[in-house]
Amino acid sequence: MNQVTVGMHTQQTLAICDWFGRLMYGQEDVPKNVLEYVVFEKHLTNPYGSWRMHGKIVPPWAPMVMIPGPQLKPGEEYEEAQGEAQKPQLA
Repeated sequence: MNQVTVGMHTQQTLAICDWFGRLMYGQEDVPKNVLEYVVFEKHLTNPYGSWRMHGKIVPPWAPMVMIPGPQLKPGEEYEEAQGEAQKPQLA
């Protein structure tokens, strides 16, 4: 088994939509700079084998963004809890 870690500097967009296609979080047209460390692996005994993603490395200094969901009270409908979009909280 052989592994390699690749650091990728990319620009990504995030748009989370509900069941009906309404934008709930993010923006489709605003790219963000993202630095990811991805670990790929391959079995060396198989000459025709392909590389596959094994996992990601998240450095301790990287912020984890938590996207809050709606806070429903007993007997409350989902639409009633929806106000304006909530901002993400850093964990």
